[in-house]
Formats: sequence, C-alpha cells, structure tokens
Amino acid sequence: MKNQSESRIPPIFHEMKNRSEFHDVDANSSHFLFHSQNMGSYAIKKFEEKIRNLREYSKEKYNPKSYVSCWSEKDVIDNEIVDAFVIILRTKGCAWALKSGCSMCGYINDAMLENVSDEDLFFQFSEAMKKFNDQKIVKIFTSGSFLDKNEVSEVMQEKICEILGKKTRKVIVESRPEFVNKEKLKKLKKLCALEIAVGLESANDRVLEYSINKGFALKDYLRAAEIIKDICSLKTYILLKPPFLTEKEGIKDAINTVKIAGEYSSTISLNPVNIQKNTFVEFLWKRNEYRTPWLWSVAEVL
Repeated sequence: MKNQSESRIPPIFHEMKNRSEFHDVDANSSHFLFHSQNMGSYAIKKFEEKIRNLREYSKEKYNPKSYVSCWSEKDVIDNEIVDAFVIILRTKGCAWALKSGCSMCGYINDAMLENVSDEDLFFQFSEAMKKFNDQKIVKIFTSGSFLDKNEVSEVMQEKICEILGKKTRKVIVESRPEFVNKEKLKKLKKLCALEIAVGLESANDRVLEYSINKGFALKDYLRAAEIIKDICSLKTYILLKPPFLTEKEGIKDAINTVKIAGEYSSTISLNPVNIQKNTFVEFLWKRNEYRTPWLWSVAEVL
C-alpha cells in the first residue's frame, strides 16, 4: 500500500510533460504545484528562500582553531581493504550553502560562516594529524570544497597535500565542479596521489534544480569530470531518493546516474538521503512529507 504522505508527493520531474514546471511555492509550505511553464523561476526563488531561512537556525559560534572531527574507517585502494583517516576541517563553509544550499545538506551547521586564517586552518590540520596512525588513505573534508581558494587558500591546499603525500598512499578531497581546473589539479597531483570527490547526486537536471537545488547542471559535472579523470582519479557521490521522488523513481534516478557517472569515475559512492539538521529535507520530514529510502532500495541500486 502506498504511503499516505508519499501519495501527495509530485511525480518525478523527468516524467513531467515538457511544458510543465513549478507553478507556485509558498515559503511556508512544502507543497509544490506543477502547472505553468512561466512560473519556474518564481518557484526556484521561493525554494532557495526557504532553504536560506532554515539556515538561520544553524549560526553557532565556533573556535577557528577547532577542527570538526576526525576518525578512522575502512576503505578500498587497489582492490585491497585498508584503513582510512578522515579529517573534517572547520572552514568558512560551502560557497553554495552560504548563498542558498542543497535541500538535504546540513554540513553548513559545522562551518565558521566567516574566513578562517591559514594559521588557524593549519593548526586544525596539525591537531587532527596527531591522531594519524599510518592509514593508507587520508580524506580531507571541509563540508564544502577543498579546491575553493576562498575556503582553503591555494597555499594551504598545497601545504596539506605536500605533507600528506609523504605520509600516505592516497589523498581524497571534495569539491564542487566550478572550482576544478587543470592547472590547480596538475600542481596538487605532483604533491600527492590525489582523488577528487564530486557530489553529482543526480544526472537529471530537473532533479538537480527543483529537488536538490544543487546550483549546477549535469554539463558542469561533465566538464569537471573530463578534467579530473585525465589528471587524477574521480569519486562521484550519488543521492538515493531526493525529495519529491517516490521510492521507485528514486531507484530509477540513482541507477541512471550511476550509468552516466560510471563513465568518468573510478569510485561511485551511493548516499541514501538522511535527515540532517536545519535542512529542507528535515522540514519535509517533520511534516510527514518525506521518508528516507528503504534498505531494499539501496540493495536494488547496488
């Protein structure tokens, strides 16, 4: 039997008629209506406004010398299961989240929301590295884009990669497509064995825009992917069941995205949507208008 709240969710965007777009979005409502081809820009404006308003609850004050977290986990390198060391640095925050943000992402909750000096950022890194125990992989996450010089300066990008290049076999950092360029990657690749992780989430532009509010289109990912795969390796994050997609549609969208991203990626990371604080997805979930994907859906995509 179809979930009652799910029955009110609009059909997947790529199955909509070509002339159909959002008609209206009330900033105080999660109900999106699809009627007029002329109202799409208004809908997106309201969608972004709602996401920004929810962000207001996340403005906590942090010490710029304190990193968010670090831990050890398992990963794979050259078909071998190895230990990986994960460091989450506290930076200014994702440039897109500061402007608008993705519907499901709450990582901005951990950000400073203001510039962090190179000195403070390196202090965070050095403190976290005290817990490093010769893991074969080191992942440096910022809850944003490591390659964004306004978040992590180019001096710090190179300094961190140079240090890690002497300590571990592989370094993984995350970035949005707009911060990827050949010159930067070639420079960093000389310092360490580098992998760039990019959150594509969906290969469907309507889902990217109207469901996730990703802030870029498939063509932007493809441009970055072409650059990355020629210089280092690419990991692509794919989202399972973004808001407004039914279970079946979420599975279908994820599988289609894997097929496209797989042409460029050495690693695919499937990420079932989870409920994160102060996000649009949390807003829907609290109103019983969103349910996270089933375990069986994850198994089917895999």
